[in-house]
Amino acid sequence: VTDTNDNAPVFQSMAYSFDIPENVPRGSRVGQVIAADADGEGANSQLSYALISDWANDVFSLNPSTGVFTLTSSLDYEQ
Repeated sequence: VTDTNDNAPVFQSMAYSFDIPENVPRGSRVGQVIAADADGEGANSQLSYALISDWANDVFSLNPSTGVFTLTSSLDYEQ
């Protein structure tokens, strides 16, 4: 997560874990990360979420504004 001012964003949790059954259909919402910025309101408090893992980008979509993860690929836990 990045922001546009000097105060670093802080996540609500130190770590996030989502249990996703293998048979969840593509397009399903599977989790959300939430961060806050000490800059308060306005342009300096805007956050942008992004995935930095190639594997994760192949399997999930992350809404850059809301932090919501959506499944974009079928899951196969045996692979």
